[in-house]
Amino acid sequence: MKILLVEDRVGQVLLKVLEKAGHEVVLAEDGEDAFQKLNQDSIQFFLVDWMLPGMSGLELVERIRRIGRYRETPILVISSRASREDVGRIAQAGVDGFVAKPFTPVQLRQKIDDVLRKREQSQRTRLEAQQIVSGQMAFGLGDSAPVVLFCVGGSTEEAVSSAGDTCVSGLADMVEAMGALNAEHPALGLGYRLVQSTNDLAQLLGRRNVRARTRMVVLSTACRGNYVLLLRLLGRGEIESIPFLLMCWDAGTLPDEVEEAVDRGALHMLAWPIDLGEWRAMLRRYVPIPP
Repeated sequence: MKILLVEDRVGQVLLKVLEKAGHEVVLAEDGEDAFQKLNQDSIQFFLVDWMLPGMSGLELVERIRRIGRYRETPILVISSRASREDVGRIAQAGVDGFVAKPFTPVQLRQKIDDVLRKREQSQRTRLEAQQIVSGQMAFGLGDSAPVVLFCVGGSTEEAVSSAGDTCVSGLADMVEAMGALNAEHPALGLGYRLVQSTNDLAQLLGRRNVRARTRMVVLSTACRGNYVLLLRLLGRGEIESIPFLLMCWDAGTLPDEVEEAVDRGALHMLAWPIDLGEWRAMLRRYVPIPP
């Protein structure tokens, strides 16, 4: 990996550490020198000291982020300043992390590996979110096709991604299981829709054709809106036949009225992280398979 190292005091020492770890290193001693070199090379990772002569490391970071091809390139800041305020400033600057001086070569390598691992996971999450959002149009295009409603706090790629890596990964697995069921039974055409809030859910289920098609409603704790409205909705005769499943890490964190709904069976808890065996069983239980 090609790293641009911007360090004016111990640059040569860090260069040897990074080269020993197998990286190709471009060394710059200040911000202006770095800015020239990043335009000459294709940099894959930036390691920037905050306290540089002239332009500060954070000022350099801001300039780097204005360059289109480096907008998503990982940046790690080196700093001897580690107060809460300083850490906040570093986070706001758009970097991926910082390593506090003094540090050992092992700590530096671990920090770089951590940044790369988080970046890889973040990219995977964005890709899964993109596939989940676009997949709404892949299933259930017919007016009579069965559908599962996922109330997960949003229907855009950004909103789905904000639910977190574990939630997005679990949702992707659930959608994949639905796709596998469709592949096994081509006439099924099972689809899904992402819903932002309990209010949107109530409006959807207020439409007779949507109610008739809905086989399950899956709620996450990221679902926005008024749970009292949701519980009233569950009490309506034409709705209560639809299974409502609640994805939750810890039932103890639920509002009292939601706990009561779980206790009386109006809401069913869905183990989270998702148990795919349990989810597949629910699909087969609640989604009639055409002959």
